[in-house]
Amino acid sequence: MRSRANKLNTLLISQPHRVVYLSAWLSAQGYSSQLLQQYKTHHWLRSIGYGAWVRKGQSPRLLGAVYALQHQAKQQIYLGGQTAFHYLSKKETLPYRGFHKIDAIQLYVAKGTKVPRWFLNYQWPQEVTHFTNSFLPPLMGFVSMRIDHLRIKISGVIRALMEMIFQAKTENEFLYCYDCLCLFPKLNAAQVHLYLEACRSKKVKAVFLYMGQKSEALWYKTLAKGTITEYTLAQDTLVIEKTLAEVVLAIDKTVVIEKLQSGENQRYLKSPGMDISQYRLRIPFGLRHDGFL
Repeated sequence: MRSRANKLNTLLISQPHRVVYLSAWLSAQGYSSQLLQQYKTHHWLRSIGYGAWVRKGQSPRLLGAVYALQHQAKQQIYLGGQTAFHYLSKKETLPYRGFHKIDAIQLYVAKGTKVPRWFLNYQWPQEVTHFTNSFLPPLMGFVSMRIDHLRIKISGVIRALMEMIFQAKTENEFLYCYDCLCLFPKLNAAQVHLYLEACRSKKVKAVFLYMGQKSEALWYKTLAKGTITEYTLAQDTLVIEKTLAEVVLAIDKTVVIEKLQSGENQRYLKSPGMDISQYRLRIPFGLRHDGFL
């Protein structure tokens, strides 16, 4: 009896407050389905859907569910885009253009990763939007951040900005992306180059570079000069099974800008705006700068 009680106590303290317990993880820890049913009968646990449990008397929090999917299931699910940028930036410095909802959670899922049905069916207090990101490498550009006492993987600054640009459709959304990019004028130029080379979206590359040039960001000036010779990945980039010291890339010159400038004559933004021939790009009228165009 004492060993059974100890096993229950170990389970109850094994995860942070209001984190979801996943059945597959519990089974790997030695908790059989029969034992879980006993805990349910004795009101220690309750099910919130097939394969997911919480402590009786507690309601799961969204971040607690994300934490479980990341740490227990090891799934490639993370907070990205505007949500990640909200946590990465100081709240008081974030721009606001009406469309941005701080309470709306943008959850990004790697291609081929399936979000569990219990997660999709649960009535979370926040609005949750799911995106599948295939224009950036799945293991590139994340940070581990402590949010509400939980260690959560989210997009780093550059990845989050690119995700926001990729999702932007209206003029206000593009202006918001520009305002956010201006908050980080001193991004590491070598790291920006790495992301631009890895990015598969010509729209994202063109808009990101145009906004960097328009804002006169230091990283853009460095890229334009082509002064980068070699670099290692920055510490906010997680590379599986490699150390930062092992990942060294050599560059003869910066070619990302040249490739975009000499590319096909394609317009990436379909909404009304002004054409920027340098990047084969159409921008919203609100991004015009008399001293720049």
